[in-house]
Amino acid sequence: MFFHGSISPLRTFTKRVLTIGAAAIAVALYSTPAQAHFTYSSYSGNQGQVNGSHNYLTLCDLQADKRGVRIEYRTNRGGSDHVGDANGHESGCGSEYTYDGGVVTRWRMCEASSCEAWRTDL
Repeated sequence: MFFHGSISPLRTFTKRVLTIGAAAIAVALYSTPAQAHFTYSSYSGNQGQVNGSHNYLTLCDLQADKRGVRIEYRTNRGGSDHVGDANGHESGCGSEYTYDGGVVTRWRMCEASSCEAWRTDL
């Protein structure tokens, strides 16, 4: 069957399906994940953060009180670890990628034996 001067209904349908499929693939590949923001905390005058990918933690001890600070964290792979800045108020901060390659699901900052509540606002 030939349609003169117009596009066949099957061809129009095929183009629409391909266009919708390509758009869905583009959205899936290029959309920003919901977790793409960094999370920041200040505890006892010290600062810590988890990056936008939730796999890198940074902690800076800003107090000249001779008490080191640390971030304790848990990952989506069931692991737990901590990163510290034990040099006190000296220059440099503590940082690391999650040890098991997972993403941080909860974390908290601690100084000496005191810790803030677990943070899950990632």
